[in-house]
Amino acid sequence: MKVKENGDRKMADENIIIKHVPKKEGIPGWFWAILTVFIMLIAAFWVAGAGVIYILKEAQASLKYPSGEEIRFEEIYVDGKGDKKIVLIPVKGLIMGSGGDSWGRTDMVKEVGNKLKKAKADEEVVAVILQVDSPGGGVTASDILANRIKDFKNSGKIIAVSMEDLATSGAYYISAPSDYIVAHPTTITGSIGVLMQGFNLEVLLEKIGVQDIVFKSGNMKDIFSLTRDVTEEEKEVIQNIVDFMFRRFISVVAEGRNLPAENIEAVADARIFTSEEALRLGLIDDIGYIEDAIDKVKELANAQEAKIIRYKKESTLSEIFLMKMEDINPISKITNNNLPGLSGYGGFRFLYLWKANL
Repeated sequence: MKVKENGDRKMADENIIIKHVPKKEGIPGWFWAILTVFIMLIAAFWVAGAGVIYILKEAQASLKYPSGEEIRFEEIYVDGKGDKKIVLIPVKGLIMGSGGDSWGRTDMVKEVGNKLKKAKADEEVVAVILQVDSPGGGVTASDILANRIKDFKNSGKIIAVSMEDLATSGAYYISAPSDYIVAHPTTITGSIGVLMQGFNLEVLLEKIGVQDIVFKSGNMKDIFSLTRDVTEEEKEVIQNIVDFMFRRFISVVAEGRNLPAENIEAVADARIFTSEEALRLGLIDDIGYIEDAIDKVKELANAQEAKIIRYKKESTLSEIFLMKMEDINPISKITNNNLPGLSGYGGFRFLYLWKANL
């Protein structure tokens, strides 16, 4: 047997060539060191971020503005001149009131209420125009906001509504108490009614072998459970509450529009209306654009030279920090922007809401 010097060995009697295979090298240690440092830096970043958020949140919770208001706003000039002011306040999206979240951000009901409060306290403000674009929302949230609007109206200042794409159900509920309502030619409004909706997964759970075990102190303690059907007695209880809230809706609209309750009941089957139909039924006062609403408010407030302004909320440090965190958090963007139903009114609630667009 002869051995070649080129690295191959040939066995003469078996005619086999054995090659020397280079030994594979493992992942170098420096790679693992860099990876470990990187992971530690990421962990430290999130821990530090959580700590900063906590500190800012606690600082904001204890902060008291000199004016005593929960939120401060700066005035943004829009148009016009003169000493008197007309304030444009947007009311857009679901009307839900949660009292704000743990980061100190306010819900829409609270923020609109604070803007009305500021406008009421400012002697130079003679009127407010609510720019409404909403399918409605929660029963209680709508009622709270309607009460804020009544309070502003009772101060002697003018409050009007300019309806945009949608002003249905709860959005119409809050519009009715205003002094004047102008709807765009393409506005959809109405949907006067109450909604309470849930799910029954009993059959599905039986098919996959899941059993719900409940201990309760009363037959209705688990009313609207996902795992069983609603009993006839429970249906009666829920329907009575729905009817009560429906009658309240009728009374608020009848009072706000100065119409007999019978007139409202005749069209309160939750149907939606075009602006022309709403005008014919007395649910709105005029059809036009925001400029028409401004002209009418100037006339009602006797303030032809009034300037138009908006309020912009001054963001706190914690809110700015949180917004930056949300910019790099794709899950937050999905739930906040693309799933309004999920983030806005999860669970079983009584709603003044037109759900067709959700």
